[in-house]
Amino acid sequence: MVGLRYLLILKAGGRLRSADLARRLGVAQASVDRMLQALAADDLVAQREGRPCLPPAGEQAAQALAARYRQVRECLSPLLDLPLQAVEGGALAALALELNSR
Repeated sequence: MVGLRYLLILKAGGRLRSADLARRLGVAQASVDRMLQALAADDLVAQREGRPCLPPAGEQAAQALAARYRQVRECLSPLLDLPLQAVEGGALAALALELNSR
Protein backbone atom coordinates (compact mmCIF):
# COMPACT_ATOMS: atom_id res chain seq x y z
CA MET A 1 0.00 0.00 0.00
CA VAL A 2 1.54 3.24 -1.16
CA GLY A 3 -0.36 5.34 1.35
CA LEU A 4 1.06 3.41 4.31
CA ARG A 5 3.17 6.29 5.61
CA TYR A 6 0.30 8.75 5.11
CA LEU A 7 -2.03 6.69 7.29
CA LEU A 8 0.58 6.17 9.98
CA ILE A 9 1.48 9.87 10.07
CA LEU A 10 -2.16 10.95 10.19
CA LYS A 11 -2.80 8.49 13.02
CA ALA A 12 0.20 9.70 15.02
CA GLY A 13 0.15 13.35 14.01
CA GLY A 14 -3.40 14.36 14.70
CA ARG A 15 -4.81 17.36 12.83
CA LEU A 16 -2.17 18.10 10.20
CA ARG A 17 -2.65 20.21 7.12
CA SER A 18 -1.65 18.66 3.80
CA ALA A 19 1.29 21.12 3.70
CA ASP A 20 2.48 19.73 7.07
CA LEU A 21 2.15 16.22 5.73
CA ALA A 22 4.18 17.16 2.65
CA ARG A 23 6.97 18.57 4.83
CA ARG A 24 7.05 15.45 7.02
CA LEU A 25 7.23 13.18 3.98
CA GLY A 26 9.64 15.38 2.05
CA VAL A 27 7.41 15.50 -1.03
CA ALA A 28 5.54 18.17 -2.97
CA GLN A 29 2.13 19.20 -1.72
CA ALA A 30 0.67 18.19 -5.08
CA SER A 31 1.88 14.63 -4.43
CA VAL A 32 0.23 14.66 -1.01
CA ASP A 33 -3.01 15.99 -2.46
CA ARG A 34 -3.06 13.20 -5.09
CA MET A 35 -2.39 10.51 -2.49
CA LEU A 36 -5.04 11.91 -0.16
CA GLN A 37 -7.54 11.83 -3.03
CA ALA A 38 -6.64 8.19 -3.74
CA LEU A 39 -6.99 7.26 -0.07
CA ALA A 40 -10.30 9.17 0.11
CA ALA A 41 -11.57 7.14 -2.85
CA ASP A 42 -10.99 4.03 -0.70
CA ASP A 43 -12.69 5.70 2.30
CA LEU A 44 -9.41 5.67 4.25
CA VAL A 45 -9.05 9.47 4.50
CA ALA A 46 -11.64 12.23 4.78
CA GLN A 47 -11.52 16.00 5.10
CA ARG A 48 -12.68 17.78 8.24
CA GLU A 49 -12.44 21.54 8.44
CA GLY A 50 -10.09 21.52 5.44
CA ARG A 51 -7.66 19.04 6.98
CA PRO A 52 -7.16 15.36 6.24
CA CYS A 53 -8.40 13.02 8.94
CA LEU A 54 -9.02 9.32 9.41
CA PRO A 55 -12.63 8.14 9.19
CA PRO A 56 -13.47 4.84 10.94
CA ALA A 57 -12.14 2.68 8.08
CA GLY A 58 -8.92 4.70 7.93
CA GLU A 59 -8.50 4.56 11.69
CA GLN A 60 -8.96 0.79 11.65
CA ALA A 61 -6.47 0.38 8.79
CA ALA A 62 -3.96 2.67 10.51
CA GLN A 63 -4.26 0.76 13.81
CA ALA A 64 -3.66 -2.56 12.05
CA LEU A 65 -0.70 -1.14 10.12
CA ALA A 66 0.82 0.40 13.24
CA ALA A 67 0.54 -2.88 15.15
CA ARG A 68 2.14 -4.84 12.31
CA TYR A 69 4.87 -2.20 11.92
CA ARG A 70 5.75 -2.55 15.62
CA GLN A 71 5.92 -6.34 15.23
CA VAL A 72 8.23 -6.15 12.22
CA ARG A 73 10.42 -3.50 13.88
CA GLU A 74 10.71 -5.51 17.12
CA CYS A 75 11.58 -8.63 15.13
CA LEU A 76 14.27 -6.89 13.06
CA SER A 77 15.99 -5.19 15.98
CA PRO A 78 17.34 -8.32 17.73
CA LEU A 79 17.79 -10.15 14.45
CA LEU A 80 20.11 -7.42 13.15
CA ASP A 81 21.46 -6.59 16.61
CA LEU A 82 20.50 -2.94 16.16
CA PRO A 83 18.45 -0.53 18.31
CA LEU A 84 14.79 -0.07 17.40
CA GLN A 85 15.41 3.40 15.96
CA ALA A 86 18.00 2.01 13.57
CA VAL A 87 15.57 -0.46 12.00
CA GLU A 88 12.58 1.86 11.56
CA GLY A 89 13.12 2.48 7.85
CA GLY A 90 13.75 -1.19 7.17
CA ALA A 91 10.63 -2.17 9.09
CA LEU A 92 8.55 0.27 7.05
CA ALA A 93 10.03 -1.07 3.80
CA ALA A 94 9.42 -4.68 4.88
CA LEU A 95 5.82 -3.87 5.77
CA ALA A 96 5.29 -2.16 2.42
CA LEU A 97 6.67 -5.22 0.61
CA GLU A 98 4.44 -7.48 2.66
CA LEU A 99 1.35 -5.44 1.81
CA ASN A 100 2.21 -5.22 -1.89
CA SER A 101 2.63 -9.00 -2.12
CA ARG A 102 -0.97 -9.62 -0.97
